[in-house]
Amino acid sequence: MPPVKLYTHPACGAPCNEARTLLAGRGVKYEDITAQEQSDIDELQRVSGDTKVPVLIVGQVVTRGFSPPEYNLVLDAAGFPRGQ
Repeated sequence: MPPVKLYTHPACGAPCNEARTLLAGRGVKYEDITAQEQSDIDELQRVSGDTKVPVLIVGQVVTRGFSPPEYNLVLDAAGFPRGQ
């Protein structure tokens, strides 16, 4: 399975929390990167072209914002099982 990263921020609120809940519900192990440090913000800008969160990265696929259908589509394509 490809590596999974979720870029978040404490001020993000519901969208970031819902993204975490979706990933946990599918049993996906992921790195939760809180983009507060300048180095994390710079990395987020580099990989997504923006600094808005949440951003889900599955392998080389970047998904900006939170959309359950999009997240599920990307996770399905990467071979992550649905619901554990």
